[in-house]
Amino acid sequence: MFDLQKKSNFYRMRLRNVDREVEPFFSALLVILSCFMSVLLFGAGSFVGGILFLLPLIVSALIYWDDILAPAEDDAL
Repeated sequence: MFDLQKKSNFYRMRLRNVDREVEPFFSALLVILSCFMSVLLFGAGSFVGGILFLLPLIVSALIYWDDILAPAEDDAL
């Protein structure tokens, strides 16, 4: 019984909520909107708000940097 639960939990953890083909669109949208808001806030003189909107850019850059350097995985399952 527990082996069956472990297998189903393992399979459920490997499932993605957003397809790999669609994910770059949403990621790029987040980056573009954050960059736009950051520029607007810096231009308005709100440096703390501009830095706050730069944080998602830094996080996404670190995530994509790891994805670029990682070898491609085979989805054989």
